[in-house]
Amino acid sequence: MANNNGKVTVMDREAELHNARINNMYSILSNAGSDELESLWEQAKQAAHASVVAPEKPSTPAYEHTPVSSEIFTAETLDRTIGRSAATYAPSYMPMPSAPVVEEQKAEEMVFSLTSAAKKAIAIFASAATVMMTLICVNTNVIKAQDAKLAALEASNASARAQLAQIHEDIEHYSSEEVIYEWAAEQGLVQK
Repeated sequence: MANNNGKVTVMDREAELHNARINNMYSILSNAGSDELESLWEQAKQAAHASVVAPEKPSTPAYEHTPVSSEIFTAETLDRTIGRSAATYAPSYMPMPSAPVVEEQKAEEMVFSLTSAAKKAIAIFASAATVMMTLICVNTNVIKAQDAKLAALEASNASARAQLAQIHEDIEHYSSEEVIYEWAAEQGLVQK
């Protein structure tokens, strides 16, 4: 007998052992020869006749056995009866497993569990993965902040370059001879 997982349980083993004992006893009873039964019956009858009878009591007639020639109680009828009830037979008790059997079951169950070293390795791997994910998130935020600062500096640099170009144009304009002469004339430094 096996359960849904294909494993034979202790109760299944106990039931199989119980059924094997019953089948063995039945085969012994059904194979007993009629000669053995007759010899046992004769011994029983002789033992009854050999008993000491008290002189004051009259002897009772001996019981004489006449074998029954009935078809009701035969080995075949017993087989049929057992065959009909075997399909519906279910033990009404649950035998308690012995201590070695229980320990064996626990050992079988422990085979499928993780060792403490495996649990530690999984915990270390999980914590390392968590630390790496945290570092990636922090680095991403730092990079985004630095990118924003760089974009602001590049914009500032572009406006400063534009101002510098404007200043260079102004310097060239104001350093030309015409502009210098006009200024000097306005200030009264040059006479016309």
